[in-house]
Amino acid sequence: MTVKILRRTSWAGSLMPINIMLDGTKVSAVETKEEVEIEVPSNEMTLHATQYGISSNKVLVDDGDILVIKTSVTSHIIMCAFFFLLIITSIFSNIVLENIWLYIGIVLTLLLLMLSLDQYSLEIIDKTEWKRNADRLIK
Repeated sequence: MTVKILRRTSWAGSLMPINIMLDGTKVSAVETKEEVEIEVPSNEMTLHATQYGISSNKVLVDDGDILVIKTSVTSHIIMCAFFFLLIITSIFSNIVLENIWLYIGIVLTLLLLMLSLDQYSLEIIDKTEWKRNADRLIK
């Protein structure tokens, strides 16, 4: 029994592989824009993706399923908040240095949000739709 996994994440986390976990055990790793097929020993197994503490939702997989890993909206919001914080810090460095504990609190809050919320979305693709889209790309 095999399951196909496609990684279609954006720039966030693109330098590192995403580990594929099957019932809590690492079975594979997926690089950016890579596709892998993994063997699933039995029906109704739970699959999710992790990357250094950041995870995805859990999905029950069946034989022949095609899954896609995408970056979640939450991840984009948190990354934008980090970049916004860096820009504000560089522009108003004297204010940040006066309120260093507030700055540290905001950074820690963003880090905790990043680690506690699903940063990746794991979705099962409809097989007929996938084949139709693949045929359109080939032509």
